[in-house]
Amino acid sequence: MEAANRFLREAYLPKRNARFSRPAEGEGTAFAPFHGDLSEHPCVQVDRMVGNDDTVRYKGLTLQISENRHRHRYVRVNARVREQPDERLAVFRGPRCIGRYESSGAALPAEACVRRDPAGIRGLSSAAPPGRTPPRRPFSDRNRQLIRKVAVQVNS
Repeated sequence: MEAANRFLREAYLPKRNARFSRPAEGEGTAFAPFHGDLSEHPCVQVDRMVGNDDTVRYKGLTLQISENRHRHRYVRVNARVREQPDERLAVFRGPRCIGRYESSGAALPAEACVRRDPAGIRGLSSAAPPGRTPPRRPFSDRNRQLIRKVAVQVNS
């Protein structure tokens, strides 16, 4: 075993590195910073279906989902219950939080569901990180001019 390791170290790896290694294309690191909330990640996640009365059952608790600005009812929707290490609960539909609860099942205020990063669902900030291109605008200046022109014609 020692002879094989010595061969790898002294003969194989130097030849392989000489053949396949290349200099870096640019300066800096290839890792992007994480823009999000790490407290959401170490948790137990369980998929549940919302009942006809907008409730989710989890460990003997009944979690009532209240209406919000995205949807009034969540009947028969697949949801994910997340139990945090401090035993608080959260109900998600896809990436969107639709309810947060104490360990007893008591609902927390609606503000508790708002993400700490106001930039969006994925936690990306609106400004581009250094060295990155800014997000693309949905309309070009030419399209905006055409839209304004059509709006003026319709309104007059």
